[in-house]
Amino acid sequence: MHGYFMDCRLHAKLKAALEPFAFEEYRKQKVKERLEAKRTMRTRIRNSSKVNVNPSFHQQLQDTAEEGTSAGASKKRKEAADKAKRILEDQRFQAGSGPR
Repeated sequence: MHGYFMDCRLHAKLKAALEPFAFEEYRKQKVKERLEAKRTMRTRIRNSSKVNVNPSFHQQLQDTAEEGTSAGASKKRKEAADKAKRILEDQRFQAGSGPR
């Protein structure tokens, strides 16, 4: 070993005198780590089978699309069904897509 042996309490006192704000920095770092840990706890993995857009609107579009394909549907219902099908093909209405 190089140098002199020194009592650890004396070493701690000297180190504290040389770095007076070290504890404040340590405390800020610990608070930041705790906040980051809580943020990751809030993040939930979403069920990939659900739609990430308004689910009730998605169901309504599906019903409209099915009504337009039935026999004897009026011209307006067929047009509405075509619009609904085009909207349902949008990426946002695909199951499991969207932000996580």
